[in-house]
Amino acid sequence: MKKGFISTIMPQGGKLWRFDYRYEGKRKTLSFGGYPDVGLSDAREKRDDARKLIAAGGDPAAQRKATKAANAERAGNNFEVIAREWYQTHIADKTEDHAKRTLTRLEKDVFPWMGAAFGGD
Repeated sequence: MKKGFISTIMPQGGKLWRFDYRYEGKRKTLSFGGYPDVGLSDAREKRDDARKLIAAGGDPAAQRKATKAANAERAGNNFEVIAREWYQTHIADKTEDHAKRTLTRLEKDVFPWMGAAFGGD
């Protein structure tokens, strides 16, 4: 096995694939998941991708963090989230009965059909 790629057995008995590397003089560890969810060939492929990124001057942990943030941003931009924001801003000057009817109709008739349909994917 090449230096830096390790299989760690945790005290609870779980087995994890990890990759130790240095970036800008700091030691870092990147986890690829647990066995058997992530097999040896998948872990090796992820390790090789991380090595290529390091060789190109990038930090795999920073890239993973940016990808996770982008996915969270995308998940927050679906139709239901935007419709609820619209509801909060535009319902203020309406009667309580109208506001309740509008929200009920959105929840019963619109969100089940379009809720996550326009999530930016």
